[in-house]
Formats: sequence, C-alpha cells, structure tokens
Amino acid sequence: VSDLTGLPLANCSLLDEATSAAEAVTMMRNLRSREQVKNGVCKVFVDEQIFPNTLSVMRTRANGQGIELVVGRYADFEPTAEFFGALVQLPNADGSIEDYTAFIDDCHAAGLKVTVVADLMSLVLLKPLDADIVCGTAQRLGLPMGFGGPTAGYMATRDEFKRDIPGRIIG
Repeated sequence: VSDLTGLPLANCSLLDEATSAAEAVTMMRNLRSREQVKNGVCKVFVDEQIFPNTLSVMRTRANGQGIELVVGRYADFEPTAEFFGALVQLPNADGSIEDYTAFIDDCHAAGLKVTVVADLMSLVLLKPLDADIVCGTAQRLGLPMGFGGPTAGYMATRDEFKRDIPGRIIG
C-alpha cells in the first residue's frame, strides 16, 4: 500500500472504503492547525464525483462530530480559511481519472489537508499524488465480494501524522 500510494505509513483494520474515507475526514479534523481550531473551522470540501455510499457514511459520521461537508465540483472549488480539508475520488464515480495536482497544490497553499480515496489497482498505473491521506478498499487485492465481503479498508499517510492514523499500523 505504501508503494502504491507513495506515502510512507500504511494501516489496516478499517472496515471498507466508506469507513476509511470517514476516518480520513476525522483525521483531517484532528490535524487542524491551532489557528483553525481557535477559529472553529469545521468544513470539509467533498468532490461531487465521490461514490454515493462513501458520501453517505461520511455524512453520518461527520454529523455526529460537528463537521460540515460541502459537496461540489473540485474544479470550481476555491480553498479558503473556512475549510480544513478536501476529499476527492480516483477514479471518480464516473470512472474518470482526473489530474488533481493543481487542486492539491491550491489546497495545501491555503492550509487544507487533502485526502484521495483511491482504487489500489489504479495506482499501479498512475503516479502518486502529493495528498496527505490516501484511503480506500483493499478488496481488489483480496477476497471476492461474493465471499463474505466487505474486505479491509486501507489508509496511507505521511509519517508526521502517525499519531492520528486509525487502525493498526503496518509496514
């Protein structure tokens, strides 16, 4: 997982892709800067092309934590100080492979953390992005869905965020 995502730290024991994305939102909230915490920043941008089931789980989990999910087109999003994070899907719900490089750079410049919910098999062919968190399902490398599903979700992140990563650390 670390090799495919380009991030040095990976974990296991997350339920599935939707749960790993919801955990990533919580993790980004926990990684807010002191200024963001002081200013009560509680918004996360979510691209509208995320899988509907993932968005549903994220909404349920965010609601209980006081996190507001703002859904829209990533290409139209302007990162501002009222957001602490952003989340996009690769490939997205339409199956498109978007180049999120400029989007991630703009978010980082504005002080936002970025999560990419990525299909592991697609990362075999794609270059790693400069995301803070990459998460998703490991089902493509494990049990078939008809064999009891769901299979483990994964998450990878930067080494400096190791104290905030959920699940068991591996690698």
